[in-house]
Amino acid sequence: MRQTTTDPMSDDSRRFLAQLGPGIFFLSILILCLAIYWPGLSGDFLFDDQPNLQALGAYNGVTNLKHLGFYLNSGIAGPSGRPLSLLSFLINDNNWPSVAEPFKYTNVLLHLLNGCLLYWVIFRLLRLGEAQSSLSQAGWIAALGTACWLLHPFNVSTTLYIVQRMVQICTTFTLLGLLAYLHGRALLTSNPSHGYVWMTAGVLGGTTLATLGKENGVLLPLLVIVIEYSVLHRVPSPGPTRIWRWWALGAPIVAVVAYMLWSITPPDAAYNHRSFSLEQRLLSEGRILVEYLHYLLVPHSQTRGLFHDSYTFSSSWLDPPSTLFAWLLLLALFLVGLWSRCRYPWLSLALLFFLAGHLLESTVLPLELYFEHRNYLPAMFLFLPLAHFLIHAHPRYSVASFIGITTLLLVLSWTTWYRTSLWGKSNELLLVWASANPNSARAQSHAAEALAQMGHDDLAIESLVAAIQNIPTNLSLRIHYLLRKSLFHGVTPTEFEQGLTLASNLPCEPSAFLLLRQLVDATNEGLVQGIAPSDAHRFLDALAHNPDCQHSPEPKHLLAYMHGLLYLAQQQPGPALESFEQSLLLHGDVEVGLRQSAILASKGFLQQALVHLRSSELVLQRQVDTQLKRPRTDYQMEIERLRRLFTLEMTR
Repeated sequence: MRQTTTDPMSDDSRRFLAQLGPGIFFLSILILCLAIYWPGLSGDFLFDDQPNLQALGAYNGVTNLKHLGFYLNSGIAGPSGRPLSLLSFLINDNNWPSVAEPFKYTNVLLHLLNGCLLYWVIFRLLRLGEAQSSLSQAGWIAALGTACWLLHPFNVSTTLYIVQRMVQICTTFTLLGLLAYLHGRALLTSNPSHGYVWMTAGVLGGTTLATLGKENGVLLPLLVIVIEYSVLHRVPSPGPTRIWRWWALGAPIVAVVAYMLWSITPPDAAYNHRSFSLEQRLLSEGRILVEYLHYLLVPHSQTRGLFHDSYTFSSSWLDPPSTLFAWLLLLALFLVGLWSRCRYPWLSLALLFFLAGHLLESTVLPLELYFEHRNYLPAMFLFLPLAHFLIHAHPRYSVASFIGITTLLLVLSWTTWYRTSLWGKSNELLLVWASANPNSARAQSHAAEALAQMGHDDLAIESLVAAIQNIPTNLSLRIHYLLRKSLFHGVTPTEFEQGLTLASNLPCEPSAFLLLRQLVDATNEGLVQGIAPSDAHRFLDALAHNPDCQHSPEPKHLLAYMHGLLYLAQQQPGPALESFEQSLLLHGDVEVGLRQSAILASKGFLQQALVHLRSSELVLQRQVDTQLKRPRTDYQMEIERLRRLFTLEMTR
């Protein structure tokens, strides 16, 4: 009797060996990516980092559960407050000021984690949507497609810009939601009930957690629809029922659209703090999306950086003419995405996923026009069609495919290393951005600050003079010039009077108040020459008459607060209290009143501190609970504690 030979290698062993090559390749990509990003870890905090991270020290550090609750409720970056992103910053520090390197290192690790999750998502998609692909082919395609995204230089400004961890956290939970959905989708044939549990948890749970990282997470149901339309429509197994699709995917999308329409109603009110209208933003975003695609498909060692305030918006379809061309190109790409779902599903996925991923931040919401980090999630599948083509190339072209893959990865690695090396030298980086954006007031102002930190005071002043000549209508540059000149050489009466005249007329943006606060503080500390406290009061009064300060209570509150600081330095408690009272009334937040009461007490003006504490108590009574960052009882207890403390100090 003939004995049958058994295969000594199990199916699991074959599967492991089939994946070993792609796995080793992908592991080497992760190590390479970490090495490429390493030079960028030495950079400093930039731009919006400090406003978003300084809450770490708002209560003398996050040292207990009570302070943790206050901190997680302190988010200022979006409607959700982004508590998951805020929580992630505690990995690196629980106080402020801090050191940037640990924050950057965590961001790099999150980038690598997102790469691992993306690899897994692509692999699952290939196994579901392309049954003819072997395990090895699916692994190589997933590894190469993910490697292009991981190593792409356009992601440097997301990974090394600390505050954009919010984008990374959102992406992490979006990918986890997609993985849960795909797992459930694969179970629909064998175990439908478990499949729907996984799919529902993936969509609703992933959307909720991703949104708590950043608001883009609400797009997850739409991204699932894109994946179903482009790739999973070919899966022979049963798809989700119509009822489930409407409930789990359609309803969240309707809610998002309703919110977006509500947020711009009326458009004039929504955009009154922007230099462009809703129509101009929509026209401009077409050009911006095409520019994003250009930088993604043609890797650059340098881009616009973080400063886009000088971006020229579109006023009509032909002003500039590239507006019409850009929107026609986007329409063509959208149609190609719709058409190619049957013959080229991975191309369909790449195009439609990119466009869908930009629907929140690149359409009607009154956000700034341009930011590179908005592409972090939408670009994830953009390189998948190329990876699919190269791995599936005919054997006779295997040498050419190998050369193409090697060249592509080398180009991406070198350009990304060049960018990260520059990000590791913050002052040099700011100077490069200023050179690349000569019409950006923000870039020029930050470059002048970098020159001052490098000890080149005269060059800092000269750069501000040149920037003012190039951008004569920017008030922030004028204030920055007065600050730097008064610190190093002294401001002449003519220079100050000229600045005073312009303060009441030139357009005023938020950065002007940050610089003005520095000028007020330097004046109070006696560090400036040519600007007395009375001059600073006059400058604040001039700004109060600026048309841009008439539409919102926020500028008026800040100006009144700075008046109060000046009066305190002049040992005038009565006017200081009056200014703080006005500031508190305009802001309407008990936290502002408590801080100002503490400032009055720290200067020895305890009677005024008690009066302001009573005003803060009245403000608290008028505030609704949803406006409070802490429980109402906490504020009441804090007010009583401060009242006892101030009263006790008065009796000593």
